[in-house]
Amino acid sequence: MRQGAATERDQTLRTKRLLLPALVLLAAVASLTVLLIGPSSSSASMPFNPSFDVYVPNPTPAANSNLRITTSLPTGNHALGTWSVFTPDGWDIKGDAQVPDGEITAQGTMSVDTDCNGSIESYGPFTLVDTPVSGPQVPDAQWSGLITSWWNLVVTVDHEPGFPFDLSADLTNLNEFHAFCAPQTFALTILGRSSPGNVVVLVNPSTAGTYSWGSSFASLGGEHIANVNDTTCVGNTCDSDSDGVSDLSDNCPAWPNGSQALPPWPIAANDPDCDGFSWSVEDLAGTNALVQCGNDAWPADINNDAFSDITDVSALTANFGLAVPPAPPRDNIAPDPVDGFVDISDVTRMTGFFGRSCTVLTTPTPTATPAPNTVFIERSIASDCLPAAGPTGHKLLTSTAAAATLTRIVATSAVDEVSFAFTTDPGQVGLANWGAGTYTVELNVITYGSNLAGYKAQLLRVASGCAGPIVLATSLAQTGTGLKTFTFNNVSSSGSATDRFQVRVLGSALAVGNNSTRTLDIQANTTDSEVRVPWTATTPTPTASPTPTPTATATPTATATSTPTATPTATATATASPTATATRTPTATATTTASPTATPTATPSPAPTATASPTPAPTATATATATPAPTATATATPTATPSATASPTRTATATASPTATATVTPSPAPTATASPTPAPTATATATASPAPTT
Repeated sequence: MRQGAATERDQTLRTKRLLLPALVLLAAVASLTVLLIGPSSSSASMPFNPSFDVYVPNPTPAANSNLRITTSLPTGNHALGTWSVFTPDGWDIKGDAQVPDGEITAQGTMSVDTDCNGSIESYGPFTLVDTPVSGPQVPDAQWSGLITSWWNLVVTVDHEPGFPFDLSADLTNLNEFHAFCAPQTFALTILGRSSPGNVVVLVNPSTAGTYSWGSSFASLGGEHIANVNDTTCVGNTCDSDSDGVSDLSDNCPAWPNGSQALPPWPIAANDPDCDGFSWSVEDLAGTNALVQCGNDAWPADINNDAFSDITDVSALTANFGLAVPPAPPRDNIAPDPVDGFVDISDVTRMTGFFGRSCTVLTTPTPTATPAPNTVFIERSIASDCLPAAGPTGHKLLTSTAAAATLTRIVATSAVDEVSFAFTTDPGQVGLANWGAGTYTVELNVITYGSNLAGYKAQLLRVASGCAGPIVLATSLAQTGTGLKTFTFNNVSSSGSATDRFQVRVLGSALAVGNNSTRTLDIQANTTDSEVRVPWTATTPTPTASPTPTPTATATPTATATSTPTATPTATATATASPTATATRTPTATATTTASPTATPTATPSPAPTATASPTPAPTATATATATPAPTATATATPTATPSATASPTRTATATASPTATATVTPSPAPTATASPTPAPTATATATASPAPTT
């Protein structure tokens, strides 16, 4: 782009060239306006502060991207009289001779307070077609159409050799008289390719960078002229919403969603902010098509509180059955394009967002694995995969770092040697099926020795341990320095979810020359070292949040285990005693006590004296300790204990549950039993109740 004083001078000359005839026209319009609607004492004090926004949906260099230009004026401002936009150097607009007459070259919408009666009318979407150019100063192209039946729009495209293009239009070309007041929004989308012939109309600059657009707008009546600028980005690394995902890969380029998770509603076509409404609907509704949430940003949120709820539905249904106007454009949000009436289609569209907020993501798309069109960076960090000559190997990561240079001296007479290799980390991909699609590899070649014979890019799938490489595709050779791009179309692959992705650079050299003439240097770590992959599936492995559940279960299980464990042991012990117990316990009541264990320990002592047992619970335990000895010991022990224990001994044993306590008794853990003792004692009492059954 031109710099310094020359730039300012050129811009001034071009602006004057465009504005002089426009100002003459404006003077006439101003006079006519005064005659038609009379002088206004307030018009002199009204401001004129237009906003100007240029949006490039496809920022790829040299692409035939559409170009959206929006000019708006808030309430209380003068309306637009003339509209002029200056393209930056590098943009190319095809002339009339290159585009057949009648081909659609642009589409637009206009919303404005017609006749200044407080009602906002919406017009469009309307189309402009290429029309023959004529006149003494023949422009490059002329696009003509109707905003509405009585409002003509002609956009003239012109440029001087060596200068960028000027686009200009008179917005007062009327077949019948009307006055216009703000708020006003004029949105014009210039097509990259015409319709239906698909002829090239617009071409992005071939060089990546940030480009500055100029504009000059005159207010209706010619009282004010405003010059406003905007910038756009061209290149593979443009990121309009600064969410870390380039526009070319971003599923919502005008709304920051670094995880690429989508809102919980369907995304419309031409909906860069992913709010569920296309920009043609938003332009006519008066909302910002490039902002998802905020004041006059989301059509489903009429009262601008960031929620779509009953208040919004009520506001819309209050105008049910009315045309627009008198109903406000905000109520006409369906179908797409809108029909100019508030009816059931609008109500249905609105209620589809009921209870939603434009500020919250409620659909957590799995982000643990690369999303579609993941961008990897060739890094200078060493990898555990070492397939390159040397041997060396580096990583493919999704993060960037300071630029670094990787050097390889290609062997003499080498043909497709592995000069460099970049591999993802284990588990970084996590996909079994890589689907089918387009892969792109960028190489920023810094040094290319005179005796090199070219280099290629190769895509591979390797096992988690780097073995068993499977070649997916190999490019044709390129030569020289600079940013080189290798594109692989329709590449498909499937295998194990633990497989890793690898990119190799294959170098070739002649049989002559020294090391310096066979040196290949490439830059790593930056956005000029990108590898784009078309993953069509993701692995929601991380969803195994259930992990905590097992843990929780573990705790109870542990507790439960201790109790049952005691019981079985008891049973074992009890089994040992059956012999002796048999003497004293011919009673079948033991069975009643619930477990086989009961049999051994004679429920005979039904005496509720069991209550006594509770007190000497430890004693009962002691008794149990004696149990290790054959039955005889068991009998002896009771006597040893306080007389009260005599009965209790049996009582303690009689308790089916206590038996468990007895089990604990098996000497190994009298202490452990000590804990349960109180419980068993209580249980003993409980068992005492059943005792009467005997």
